[in-house]
Amino acid sequence: MTPQFQYLANGTCLPCPSGCSSCLATADDVRYPCTVCHQGFVYVANPQSALTAGGRCATSCDNLGLLATSRDSSRVRLTTSVDDPGSRASEGRLEVWYGGRWWSVCDDRWTMTNTDVICQEMGLGRGVASTPRYNSANLWTAMSTITIGFDDVDCDVTATSIFECRHAPFGFPPDCDQQQTIGLRCAGSAGNSDYCVEACPVGHFPDDANSRCRSCDVIGCLVCSSEGVCTRCEQPQWLLNQTCVQSCPPGYYGNTATGSCDRCDAACLTCADGISGTSCTSCRVAQALNDGACVEECPRDQLLWNMTSAVCVNHCPRGSYQVVTSRSRICVPCFATCRQCVGVADNCTDCVTSGHVLVTRSNGVKSCEPRCPPGQYPRVDKHCVPCDDSRCGHCYMGGHVCSSCIDQSYLEMGRCVNSCSNGLYPNPGGTCFPFCPGGQYSDQSGQCQPCQIPCRHCLSADICVTCQPGYYLLTNQRTCVSSCGSGLVPYSSRRNDDVNIRLVGGLLPTDGAVQLFARGNVAKVLISCAIK
Repeated sequence: MTPQFQYLANGTCLPCPSGCSSCLATADDVRYPCTVCHQGFVYVANPQSALTAGGRCATSCDNLGLLATSRDSSRVRLTTSVDDPGSRASEGRLEVWYGGRWWSVCDDRWTMTNTDVICQEMGLGRGVASTPRYNSANLWTAMSTITIGFDDVDCDVTATSIFECRHAPFGFPPDCDQQQTIGLRCAGSAGNSDYCVEACPVGHFPDDANSRCRSCDVIGCLVCSSEGVCTRCEQPQWLLNQTCVQSCPPGYYGNTATGSCDRCDAACLTCADGISGTSCTSCRVAQALNDGACVEECPRDQLLWNMTSAVCVNHCPRGSYQVVTSRSRICVPCFATCRQCVGVADNCTDCVTSGHVLVTRSNGVKSCEPRCPPGQYPRVDKHCVPCDDSRCGHCYMGGHVCSSCIDQSYLEMGRCVNSCSNGLYPNPGGTCFPFCPGGQYSDQSGQCQPCQIPCRHCLSADICVTCQPGYYLLTNQRTCVSSCGSGLVPYSSRRNDDVNIRLVGGLLPTDGAVQLFARGNVAKVLISCAIK
């Protein structure tokens, strides 16, 4: 049985036209009852659609003086959550294809005129309603792939596309959250993938020979006259040689009035984007930039800075200095390691590399170095100054406490001394410690004496602690022997794993009371010793 629809004007039930596969239940225009067409037919929306408007199915758009286009290639679409059983293409969240991806639109300042313009752009007839905070209203929370890109959209009644409407600069962070998207409901039905239009949508041009709209085939192009010949680009791209570019090449500027790349004024080498090319950003050889203009000579109260290109400045920028030995009005680059300098190129007042310090050389010039020289320390302002004690090799912040000594002096408790105090002994590295260096012991007079060969470390002239290579410690006599003798075998242990002797109770691992193991018992030796 052929599907029917009710014509509202007189309440008569009429059969759907032969090209329709489905119709509206009720229609206010008997010529446009269809919602979907049979294969081989194209959909034509009612141009004067109302709340119950549908469309008609034609064998071709050419017969109607129209052009065919594909809904799949449109740069504007309505989408709904996949969980919404009432999902249909004439109602949903508004999304716009821009910059190679889909973006949603903020609901700020949205008007019914906006809805009407965009519904007709999609071939869906007149606008019916809009839904602010569409994401929130539809419990649509998984929005990570589609974010808001358009804000403050404002369409005039004469606009035929959202791209002809005013809006906040694209890419500027919108002042709305991601739930604040706009949803639309259009009067017309989605129809088939192909539908008929009077004018091609953005990004397409009319192929009159085939009565069809075809893609411009230029990335970022909104309007073109034929394939590959663009005449208008998306913001913030610029039109150059019939294609779209992110920035204009040197010698050109982005004309904000036309959206195209135009040549800079002849006086400029490069110039700034704007309504004209007279605002120079760099100049040709033998000229200097002064307040957007190229001049032969800087004003008498200004300096010439020529770091990358000649510019007139009020004072030398960071990384340059004015020569003070003459009345020169030129800013000269500092030495590469200097962030700032004064007087001469290598007289640094600040360093490029973080952590470097300022060292004053013999001629008074300051250079940037990795560390202060011997006898100096860095202040908070990174200037190296002498330690308080001239015998300090290095000292800590403040200069009072030495960390090393020079001139054959010894480091003792942060001071440099000519000889160690009583009870302290000079060790390798020039530091006074309360024990003798390795391979020595303290005699009864408090002097360090070398251990007797073959002892490597010893507590006295008679008591060895470790032996030189090739010898073994005879534990019951604490002497070193070349062979263990009858009844004994050589035994090697890791450092600090000697079960026969150990140090306990000291402040350092190499200091403390000696404990000897003898016949399974611990015997204390009440003397001070150290093993290094």
